Amino acid sequence: PPNKSSGRDRCTCDYKLDSASSGKRFWLYAIARFAGYIACFAGSQSGWPSAPVYSPGNRLQPERAQETDVALIKAIAARDEAALAQLYDRYRVVLFGLLMRILNNREEAEDVLQEVFLQVWRKAADFDESRGRPFTWLVTLARSRGIDRLRTLAARERVAEAGAREPS
Repeated sequence: PPNKSSGRDRCTCDYKLDSASSGKRFWLYAIARFAGYIACFAGSQSGWPSAPVYSPGNRLQPERAQETDVALIKAIAARDEAALAQLYDRYRVVLFGLLMRILNNREEAEDVLQEVFLQVWRKAADFDESRGRPFTWLVTLARSRGIDRLRTLAARERVAEAGAREPS
């Protein structure tokens, strides 16, 4: 997609900051992006391939994407922040869309997305590629966290309603 930012200097690697993006910035995203900038400016890019991009002449290759996703998750398990930035860039839109459908609230979806990638950072070593694809694992994490948040919000609402009904 074309870049819509407002004339910011751009580095030649895949770590680009889009100043025109809406919504709040997550600290996890900022850390991962900052690590990417440092790696780029230091001349030691992580070497991870960029996310597959669809264009009419370039069809996505799921097997290749899966292989690079597994490599990214292994790198995240080894605490590679640039790998986390790559994985975030690759799946943030899809996972955010899923969370928006579950929660129907932008702020809550943003919070849960942050929690999902924080969980990826903490639990990447637990990923077992023999049990499924990385994308499936990410969707499962996001869906579970989204449903947990719905339950939490419903419980808070019930407590608030019960408190409002009690005579003072």
